[in-house]
Amino acid sequence: MEQGRPETFEDSKMTNRSIFLLLLLMLLVAGCGIRSRDTVYRVSTKEYNEFGVKSAKMGLWNEAIMRWKRIVEVDPNNAQAHNNLGVAYESKGQFEAALAEYKTAVELDPENRIYMSNYAKFKRNYERAGKRNETQDPSQ
Repeated sequence: MEQGRPETFEDSKMTNRSIFLLLLLMLLVAGCGIRSRDTVYRVSTKEYNEFGVKSAKMGLWNEAIMRWKRIVEVDPNNAQAHNNLGVAYESKGQFEAALAEYKTAVELDPENRIYMSNYAKFKRNYERAGKRNETQDPSQ
């Protein structure tokens, strides 16, 4: 629009079209970013972990597991994600997977008391449950 000239219907239409195209372009770019494999790089692992924790607190274990597995894909040395996966797998009754994740968390961060405690408690209960199953009469 030229200075001093009143805005016409055509000018307004052109401005609206430009805004629409700009918004469309932004949505397309954002949409591509959301679907890309490196999403967790742009969204910090801390945010991914927090979302996983919130999901777990709501009982959405599959969602939480998906988040923590994604963190581990990007950062295999993230002890917190491994520990959280252990908790999630234990909650879902996937005890072999839980044991592996707890063990990994402790191996990665042996000084962390929470990880050590989770691993020790789980291992003790897991071994007790195994011994109980071995001594039960199979006909029951």
